[in-house]
Amino acid sequence: MGIEEEFYVFPTYDSKNIVNIPSFVSRIFGVKANKCIDKKLTKSFKGYKNVVLFILDGFGYSLLEYVKDVFEFTKNFEKEGTITKLTSTFPSSTAPAVVSIFTGKTPIEHGVVEWYTYVEKIRSVIEAIPLTTIEKIKLSEKEFKHSNFFYSTTIFQRLKKVGVESFYLVSRFYAQSSFSKFLSKGGKVVPFISYGDIPTLVKSVVSKEGKKFVIVYLDMPDSLEHFYNFGNEVLLELSLFDRIFSVLRKEVNDTLFLLTADHGGTTVSKFINIERIKVVRESLERKGKRVIPPYGWCRSIFLRLKKSKVKTTFETLERKLKGYASVYLSEDLISKGVFGPRNGKFSQRFGDVIVVPKKGVAIYSNYMKNVKKFNGFHGGLSLEEMLVPFGILAV
Repeated sequence: MGIEEEFYVFPTYDSKNIVNIPSFVSRIFGVKANKCIDKKLTKSFKGYKNVVLFILDGFGYSLLEYVKDVFEFTKNFEKEGTITKLTSTFPSSTAPAVVSIFTGKTPIEHGVVEWYTYVEKIRSVIEAIPLTTIEKIKLSEKEFKHSNFFYSTTIFQRLKKVGVESFYLVSRFYAQSSFSKFLSKGGKVVPFISYGDIPTLVKSVVSKEGKKFVIVYLDMPDSLEHFYNFGNEVLLELSLFDRIFSVLRKEVNDTLFLLTADHGGTTVSKFINIERIKVVRESLERKGKRVIPPYGWCRSIFLRLKKSKVKTTFETLERKLKGYASVYLSEDLISKGVFGPRNGKFSQRFGDVIVVPKKGVAIYSNYMKNVKKFNGFHGGLSLEEMLVPFGILAV
């Protein structure tokens, strides 16, 4: 580990990482799984009829520490259950992390690099969750399947084979998207209108006969953190979840509640447009007449370069970004397992050079112009971005 890395937190994919949540759930239902978050924890909670996993987007461990004495749900998990620290994926961003939670696969295995990912078959940078190109052209269902944008079976498909019925509760605004359809393969999407109908929907699912696994995804508090960081607006939104959980835990039984997040967050005060650096503009790889722009997001930037320019660009960026970012050859981070197994199917998607901004810095590309309106960020390797809670509470 270099001096510049001493404050970075790298993913621990073999143990305490969100990628192993599906294995944990599988073991609860008596299904063998190779990896495990904690064998002792698994043994303590086997045999429940229902498992309900809440994913609170952006609810990192630092935020948990900040609010743990404010809300009843955090007190419930801490005093009546257990809370463990997990690492997120790298990048620590919604798109790769959520896919990892649903599939049990690392980014290099499932193929979603970041919010913006270069997809070879389409020869374009794709915005992950709306599944549009950066030119705002939406992919059709056929194009999406052909693109091989991401690939893996889901936890729902694996549990279905052993008779466990699975459900994905998500806002109606996301429910019909191609992204949600992929994540829910093997299960059923249940749209909610607002947070208020979540307890009713969960109760209706878990009260039926047979074993049930439910994932409830909430885009809170991330959507507000981008604008307010840990402000009162975020606390107010978390108070809504507090009320939801208070109602729900009183109305179900023989149920194991799990609570986690895809990533945490951090603040930024320095912005750098990487395309204003001459060597980057001159070295970006082309496909036909089209330049492949820097992709990822502003806390982890990926560069696909002309092969003859990789060494020069790497060395120049190391000098020019000194004090602002760590610059890596992609093959070095891949060999260290930072994205998952070295032989992962999608290693080419991580480009040639990777720029990881230091604390307080955002590095962006021309088409990411709106980043300056944000206050909260994620995607990097800081402790605040990489650590998330994993709460377990039985009722």
